[in-house]
Amino acid sequence: MDGKHRLEMAKLATSDNPRFEVSDIELKKHGISYSVETLRIIQAKVKVLSEYFFIVGSDMLGELHTWKEIDQFVDMCNFVIAVRTGFKKENWKKIKLPLAEETRQKVLQNLLDNPMIDISSTDIRTRVSEGRSIQYMVPKAVENYIVKNNLYRD
Repeated sequence: MDGKHRLEMAKLATSDNPRFEVSDIELKKHGISYSVETLRIIQAKVKVLSEYFFIVGSDMLGELHTWKEIDQFVDMCNFVIAVRTGFKKENWKKIKLPLAEETRQKVLQNLLDNPMIDISSTDIRTRVSEGRSIQYMVPKAVENYIVKNNLYRD
């Protein structure tokens, strides 16, 4: 899907919360986008001392060792893990990750106490392509945008 559609849906989904800001930095870049590079760009643009939080789903933990400069990245922000379906909260600090120990500890220091809502972008796209409802799965403005732009119908 065209990045402009994802950008517009992100803006619509967060428009009622002034604490969110949607950025087009990664759309303007050519080639592969890496989180560490994006954060460096944001930090260089923001002139005020700021604290950054990077939220990732627990389903991504097993892939972090493949991220570009993961050790530096976790030093640049507060890493936050959002619980996804199948994740066992009770032993989360003991999770074995193929990362340097200091990096592993930083990655696992913040667990978001989020509600377990089993919604995925894949499920949303599938439902739309099958003509099924996505009501309550996305904000109404996003649902309207998907319909208006005939997204996911192919």
